[in-house]
Amino acid sequence: MSTEEQAIKKRKAEDASNGFNAATDVDNAADLTQNTLPILPRDCKNLLLDIEGCTTAISFVHDVLFPFARNNVQKYLEDVEEADLTAIADSLVKDVNALDEGHPSRKEIESAGDASDEDIKKKICAHVNALMNNDVKATGLKALQGKIWKAGYASGELKGHIYDDFKPMLDWCKSHGVSVNIYSSGSIGAQKLLFGSSTAGDLCSY
Repeated sequence: MSTEEQAIKKRKAEDASNGFNAATDVDNAADLTQNTLPILPRDCKNLLLDIEGCTTAISFVHDVLFPFARNNVQKYLEDVEEADLTAIADSLVKDVNALDEGHPSRKEIESAGDASDEDIKKKICAHVNALMNNDVKATGLKALQGKIWKAGYASGELKGHIYDDFKPMLDWCKSHGVSVNIYSSGSIGAQKLLFGSSTAGDLCSY
C-alpha cells in the first residue's frame, strides 16, 4: 500500500462517525476505539445471542442455578401432589434408562439398591443426584430443575445474572429497531425465568 493510500485510509477512519452501528461510519472504525457498546454490522436488524458467556456469566449456571436445584429438590417436593410425584419419578427413571448400560449414573442408581424405591421422594432425589453428578442433560431432569428454579425466582431467592452492558445494548437495539433473539440449549421456560427475574429487572419485553 502506497503512502498516499495509507493517508486516505487513515483519514477515512478519523472522519468516521462515533455511532454504535452508525450508518455513516466507515466500517464502524470508530467503534473499535471510542464506543464501549458491542459492534453490530451496519444495517443489522436481527441479533441472535447465546446466554452463557454472552448475556450471562457461565458461572451463574454452574455455580448458582445447578446447586440451587440440587439443594432444593426435597423442599420443592414437599408441596407436590402424589400423582405429580409419580410423574416426576417416572420421567427421571426414563432419563436414566436412556443412558448406556455402563454409564456412571446408572451404576450410581444401581448401587443405591431398592432403598430409594421405599420413598418416592428419596427415589427422585437419588435420581437427580446421580444424573447431576455426571452432568447429564436429560428431559425429565431439565423439567424438574425448571420447576425448582421457577419457585426460586418467584420467592426472590434467585435473580438471573446479566452483564452490566446487556440492558444498555437492549435499549439501543429497541430504539433502533433491532430485534434481539436468544438461541440456547436451555429450555424456553428457563430462559424466560432468567430474563424475567434478572438483576436488571424484567427484560422479557425486549
